[in-house]
Amino acid sequence: MKEKNQENIERYIHNQMSDNDRNSFENEMKLDSELREEVQLQLNLHRVMSKQNELYDISPFNFNQEKDAVKELLKSEELKTTSEYIRKSTAAYKKRKKRFRFYKYAASIAATILLLITIKSTIYSGNINFYEEYADWNDLPSLVEKGANENSLITIEKLYNDKDYKAIVELKDGNTNDPYTLIYKGVASAQLNDIDSANRFFDLLINNDSLESSRGYWYKSLLLLKENKYEEAKKLLGFILKNKNNYNYNKAQEIYSKMK
Repeated sequence: MKEKNQENIERYIHNQMSDNDRNSFENEMKLDSELREEVQLQLNLHRVMSKQNELYDISPFNFNQEKDAVKELLKSEELKTTSEYIRKSTAAYKKRKKRFRFYKYAASIAATILLLITIKSTIYSGNINFYEEYADWNDLPSLVEKGANENSLITIEKLYNDKDYKAIVELKDGNTNDPYTLIYKGVASAQLNDIDSANRFFDLLINNDSLESSRGYWYKSLLLLKENKYEEAKKLLGFILKNKNNYNYNKAQEIYSKMK
C-alpha cells in the first residue's frame, strides 16, 4: 500500500482530517475497493483497541495489585505489536477470492479474541488463583489425635479420608451441634459443590461458640472467593481479623491486604 494512503487511513481513523479531506477520502474509497477494505480492517482494529479502558472499567475485579498489572498490559508495546502483526498478516489474503468477507471479519474477530483473552486471563486468573492458593480442605482437625471417644466422629474422619463425602453429609447419628461434626459436614458439602448446605453447616459452626467457631468464617470466605463474591468475602475476613487467635488469622490478613 502506498505510504500516502496509509497516512490518510490513520488520519481518517483518528479524526484528524478536515471536512473537505474526509469527504475526498471517502469518495476515493468508493472507487477503490482495496483501499476500502484496508480502511475497514484498520477501523475495526482501532475500535477493538479503543475499548481497552472500557473493558477494564467494567470489570468487577478490584484488587489494586492485579489492576496495575492490567494497566501495564494495556499500555504495553507487545499488545500493540500483535495487533499490527494481525493487520499485516491479513493483508496476504487480499488477492484471494471472496477476500472482502474474510478480510473484513476475520481480522477484527482475531483482534477481538486476542484482546479479550489477554485481558480476561490477566484479570480473572488472579481471582481463581486467589481461591486455589488458600483453599486447603484437607487442613481439618484430626479427631483421632484429639482422642475423640464418639464412634461417629471417628467414622466421619475415616469417611473424609476415603473421600466419601456424601456418606458424611447423610450421617444421622451423633451430636449434630458438635463443632467437629459441623466442620466435616460443611467441608464435605463444599467438596460436593453443595454451597448452600456447606454455608448452613458453617453458620451453625459460627454460632456454636466453641474454640473452633472461627473456622466457619474462614470456610465461608473461601466459598465466596470461589464464587467471585469478593466484597462479601472481605467482610467475613474482617471478622477473623478482630482476634489474632482466630483460625487462619495470618492468611486472612494476607488476603485482606490484597483486597484494599
